[in-house]
Amino acid sequence: MVTITLYVISGVFFAFECGAAMERKGYDPTAWYVLGFIFGVWTRIVIFFIKDNTEEVDKAEIKRIVQADQVRVMKSNIELGRVWACPLCRKVNDAKIYTCSCGTRKPHKVVSQKVTKPIVETWICKNCGAENSGHVYICKCGMKKSQNDECSTQ
Repeated sequence: MVTITLYVISGVFFAFECGAAMERKGYDPTAWYVLGFIFGVWTRIVIFFIKDNTEEVDKAEIKRIVQADQVRVMKSNIELGRVWACPLCRKVNDAKIYTCSCGTRKPHKVVSQKVTKPIVETWICKNCGAENSGHVYICKCGMKKSQNDECSTQ
């Protein structure tokens, strides 16, 4: 009776130990709880030789990605007019500040080239006179674009 009690107590101990160890290594611990309970110390020895499932992270690569993201956000903020960069000292100032700490005044906003919308071909329905986009092939009144073209050539 004492032997069974010790086996159950050690089984419970190794079940939680093995499950927790595999969870720290990044694996699903469910099966390892059962294996730890049944095989005890042998399961723990096997776990010792299993590699971590967590990815090796290159800290320099993460730093580079974060810096690139910060530059992208800063450019976006400058384009939107939330901040401005001093042309003399390159310090980034809030849009509400009109003089940089170096003494340079905020430059007037440079008007950027406006993005023009592409010109979309249109056609006018001969039946109702409505103007339709080039990608619309049937007018609201029901006349097809091809029938409209036939009417204009005759």
